[in-house]
Amino acid sequence: LSGALATGTGMIEIDVWTTFSSWTVNHDHAFWNNNNCTSTSGARDQGLRTCVDNIATWHRANPAHQPLLIKLELKAGFQDDQGVGPDELDAVFTSRLGSAMYRPADLMAGVHATPDAAARANAWLPADQLRGRVILLVLKGTAESDSLPTDIEYARHLRANPGTAVAFPFVHSGIASSDPRTRYESTLR
Repeated sequence: LSGALATGTGMIEIDVWTTFSSWTVNHDHAFWNNNNCTSTSGARDQGLRTCVDNIATWHRANPAHQPLLIKLELKAGFQDDQGVGPDELDAVFTSRLGSAMYRPADLMAGVHATPDAAARANAWLPADQLRGRVILLVLKGTAESDSLPTDIEYARHLRANPGTAVAFPFVHSGIASSDPRTRYESTLR
């Protein structure tokens, strides 16, 4: 993963399964890690915590990097009752990347009531002012049910924890030409 980041990429996607009370990183299977994240011993195919450690190590070595977008696809959604929910996700990223994270609260900047209001007011910082920052997007997984999709579950978490939430819920629009955020309940916007 560090080698991929060294190429100057501005966005990576990490596919995560929340099964067996763990964060398994694999595109196709929930039962084992299969990825390019390496432990300090050099072993590949590690879990989410190690992947974020790799990003943090790269970040510390390149503190003025261009903004890095991380698309985190929770393949089967959160499993909050198993200890792999929104709070635990925030803790994984906060403990490893801390102030490098560009959070919804940073976008609101104490001026806007919600991240949606800040985005509508075009409150995003210019890219040069986001150097050295990591922006986390949480999106609905391809294998999860529609009962409580990841993006909506994280949006509710963000609404309840606007000062500490680390990610932005990402709404996939598919081929629709309208604003994809309309699928959120009005109270979540």
